[in-house]
Amino acid sequence: MQLIESYKELLEQKDLLIQQSKMASMGEMISMISHQWRQPLNAISITVQDIIEAYAYGELNEGYIKDTVNTTMDQVKFMSRTMDEFRNFFKPSKEKVPFDVKSTIENILSMFYQMFKKSDNIDISIITEPGTILLTEGYPNEFKQVILNILNNAKDAIISQRDAGGTKQGLVEINIKNCGEGDKVIVSIRDNGGGIPEHIIDKIFEPYYTTKGNAGTGIGLYMSKTIVETNMGGTLTVKNVDGGAEFQINLEAQRVMG
Repeated sequence: MQLIESYKELLEQKDLLIQQSKMASMGEMISMISHQWRQPLNAISITVQDIIEAYAYGELNEGYIKDTVNTTMDQVKFMSRTMDEFRNFFKPSKEKVPFDVKSTIENILSMFYQMFKKSDNIDISIITEPGTILLTEGYPNEFKQVILNILNNAKDAIISQRDAGGTKQGLVEINIKNCGEGDKVIVSIRDNGGGIPEHIIDKIFEPYYTTKGNAGTGIGLYMSKTIVETNMGGTLTVKNVDGGAEFQINLEAQRVMG
């Protein structure tokens, strides 16, 4: 009986961690949507103000109206598409499906790259050798959350080092390759954020452990490890490399049967 109660408590704790992770992700999503919308909203604002000047100078003809409508609708469509992308990103995958690791990572970068580049001066690159098997089986939306968690940790490390007088140009390199006979898809994410202190590197995947003080929840990397290892049967590890840290995700490769 006590064993059953302990198991129930463990499940409840895991559900609580998952819910906290979702709430933290939701906060990040709102912040990122506002960032993505800032530019189109500014463009719409400028377009609307220009209508007043066009009216004052007698320029409100059919061509002007068409151009204004087309420009405004392009911005509105971009904003609508952004909402759809974020909604799909946050929607949990219900069952394991085959998915292309590189395409999935490129999809997440298409949503967030400009924020990393423009706001935080961080360049992100993807390197893949020709002929690499990129297909695996799992939960693509949850995998995107893992990638975003790791990228956000890299961003925080780079900014922290920059504030301490370190390198100004942030770099993140994502390398996708196979090992052995191509039975594994290996995703390595390396940054130049100075690395993780050796006395805490073994703790960063523990629940509620954070190096960010009140700004961190301590569940992002824990949930990332749970998604990769428990839900997708892979491994997620981290090590320090020259100038930064490197997270490595190992997943089973899926060969396309011809």
